[in-house]
Amino acid sequence: MGDLIHPFNPVDWDAVRAIYREGIATRSATFETEAPSWEAWDAAHLPFARLVARRQDGVVGWAAPSVNPAAGSARRGAVAAGP
Repeated sequence: MGDLIHPFNPVDWDAVRAIYREGIATRSATFETEAPSWEAWDAAHLPFARLVARRQDGVVGWAAPSVNPAAGSARRGAVAAGP
């Protein structure tokens, strides 16, 4: 079965944070140097259109729009784990 897209729920945070950390380690997905807390991540992302991709073994990717307060514009964040 392929990946399925589902709404992102706070219970998904541990899996999303692990993927976020992979992006930090590879330096290919973010300029951040550490994964934020749930509270910091939640505050930095818009409350709509938060999605996760699931396989049978759990969350394998995510996407969520965030706001860049310095520029006042929306941007998106998305990271996917390998196969």
